[in-house]
Amino acid sequence: MKTITVKQLKAAGACRPAIEKFMGLFGSSVKVSEELAEKHALDFDFLWAAEHLLSSTLWDAYWAQHKPLDDAYRAQRKLLDDAYEAQIKPMWDAYQAQRKLLDDAYQAQRKLLDDAYQAQHKPLDDAYKAQHKPLWDAYKAQMARLFARLYIERT
Repeated sequence: MKTITVKQLKAAGACRPAIEKFMGLFGSSVKVSEELAEKHALDFDFLWAAEHLLSSTLWDAYWAQHKPLDDAYRAQRKLLDDAYEAQIKPMWDAYQAQRKLLDDAYQAQRKLLDDAYQAQHKPLDDAYKAQHKPLWDAYKAQMARLFARLYIERT
């Protein structure tokens, strides 16, 4: 019976979580059997194992035998997905329709609130800008004069 060791996994570049899981289940090595592999089918990535632990000839054989399994899985998965989508679509459409009504009502109420805020805000904003402009203009004029004075005096 063939064995897989932690040393082999490390040499093949296995990730730390997979090595830790392997060690937790098997220690430093395990004797490989189809039954044990099937038992741990969800614990390990056997596609990775095939690619990294089998010779290139065995990898090619694995891949050739894997394809029909993958095709069958994908065909069955498509049927499952299509049935799920058919069941969920009416619920999703109803949800979206109800959500649109709520969103439309919210937007209408928000527009009223925004308009009222803007009506109160605009006079304050206009007054602020009117008071700020002369301050800004005077500041910029002073900065320009300061530059000119220093430039004339020191260059």
